[in-house]
Amino acid sequence: MPRIHKLPSAVIDRIAAGEVVERPASAVKELVENALDAGASRIDIEIDGGGVDRILVRDDGSGMTSEDARLALERHATSKISTDDDLARVATYGFRGEALPSIAAVSKLTLTTSDGSSPDAAAVRIRSDFGGRPSREVAARPRGTDVLIESLFETTPARRKFLASVEAEARAVAVVVTKAALSNPSVAFTLRSNGRETMDAPAAVDRGSRILQVFGRSTLGELETFDARSGSLKLAGYATRGSVTFPNRRYQYLFVNGRPVEDRALSKAISQASRDAIRIDRHPAVFLYLTAEPGAVDVNVSPAKTQVRFADAATAFRLVYHALNSALVAGKEERKLRSVPSGDVVAESPAPYRDPFAVPPGAPVGLPTPPPASPKDTAPPPGVVPPPEGAKRPPDIQPIGQHRESYILASGEEGLLIIDQHAAHERTLYERIRDRIASGRMLSQRLLLRVLFEATPEEVETLAARFADLAAAGFEIEPMSGRSYAIAALPAESTDRDPSETLRMALASLADAGSADEPLRRDKLAASIACRSAVTIRYHLAPEEIRRLIADWSRTQDRFTCPHGRPVVLSMSEEELEKYFKRR
Repeated sequence: MPRIHKLPSAVIDRIAAGEVVERPASAVKELVENALDAGASRIDIEIDGGGVDRILVRDDGSGMTSEDARLALERHATSKISTDDDLARVATYGFRGEALPSIAAVSKLTLTTSDGSSPDAAAVRIRSDFGGRPSREVAARPRGTDVLIESLFETTPARRKFLASVEAEARAVAVVVTKAALSNPSVAFTLRSNGRETMDAPAAVDRGSRILQVFGRSTLGELETFDARSGSLKLAGYATRGSVTFPNRRYQYLFVNGRPVEDRALSKAISQASRDAIRIDRHPAVFLYLTAEPGAVDVNVSPAKTQVRFADAATAFRLVYHALNSALVAGKEERKLRSVPSGDVVAESPAPYRDPFAVPPGAPVGLPTPPPASPKDTAPPPGVVPPPEGAKRPPDIQPIGQHRESYILASGEEGLLIIDQHAAHERTLYERIRDRIASGRMLSQRLLLRVLFEATPEEVETLAARFADLAAAGFEIEPMSGRSYAIAALPAESTDRDPSETLRMALASLADAGSADEPLRRDKLAASIACRSAVTIRYHLAPEEIRRLIADWSRTQDRFTCPHGRPVVLSMSEEELEKYFKRR
């Protein structure tokens, strides 16, 4: 007797159901997507017991005839694709023909539908209990479809055992409905859980209105909108402005061709863009809508259709990173005194304020005059976004003094400013180093004596892989024997108080960047050099040094945070000062 045999159809159905219906939220997702594919303008969802006891999804879509309804419960029966070529041009949410039969295999399913062709609102009702033979009867219903699911996983206790609590399952259903609502603003959605209404989202005019409709303006504030395009990919996005951030990624959503997806590479792009623009331990609300032309993305990756594969993943990564990072920087504002977030204290060893173009000691004090720029130098370097036409002029800031040799007090156009001298200088150096590397200008300062550097095995690998990146930044490193290297020169902006530590931090930043593309590696490296080289807190600055630091910092593209996301400046307006001292 052969050991290999064909499985019974009931077992096959339950295996397939396990791939598609992992939990109640999976069933809701499939049914809502079917309603959207049917052209529904309103979708109502009801659940009891987290969706385990009961799920009802009602829509006003195109509905089905009696024969189509019968076929809808057959596996791999669908109206959405016909040939193999159609898989490359899928424009609907569903296409596998597995949702309804998979759900029917593990629940009591009742399907009531009408295509509206009958003048007396005649409909068909089909019932199926746990994959058994379906029954059919005449019913009454206007155009559209109702799908009722009861006793989910009742005959598969092992699956029920691994479900979360009723509350957790209900939250998972809410997430599914939220994603569907965010990606389809023209469709009205309602959600009721155990008789309680948890969402009521009428049709909205656009995505931004739907986002504020779902989460509330009090939660997100005003949204920064942005868009970008690269090849066959087009991006439209929304992000919270200024200091509106959250301790987790709860308010971050990604959609590809209207489909909510989870993509590790694009999630990393969002994280890096957020980390480079704001605090490391905070996250903005981000809503990204990526549209790809046919053939640029494959949605046939997983049975649940929550993952996609891009034909050019690197382009998608860069598009998301640069567009989001620019939007987050553009949406910043000077942090107000009353809303400054607390952050970790970073201790640095003291170093004076240095400017590579500064006048030598004893020369007349004034802003340094950069050398004349050639036409080639005036063009923006690759990867560096030039300031838009009509960009605001640098603010007029007059220094007042220094507090505890750490913070600069100044008078600005908006009132009193308190500036973190280390963070301000770090931002200045970061942008200067980043742009210099991008333009291909290599500036170094040679050391009087070469410094021996003993690398760890991991650092050896990084040195070998990123030697060109280090050289472009201005490092001059000579291999010796074993894991020993000689440091002959450092980037022009660096201090030489500890060349080995400067190189070690640079290597750590490159290792952290991993296999990221060149602009991201460049940013990481520039941030590392700037942090190591910037003037520190608890260091006295002469009046001329304060003036030069403020002048340099005020001309940066993003003067509100350092490269690591810490705030640079606090402001207190004239009105706030006068109110505090009871003068108004």
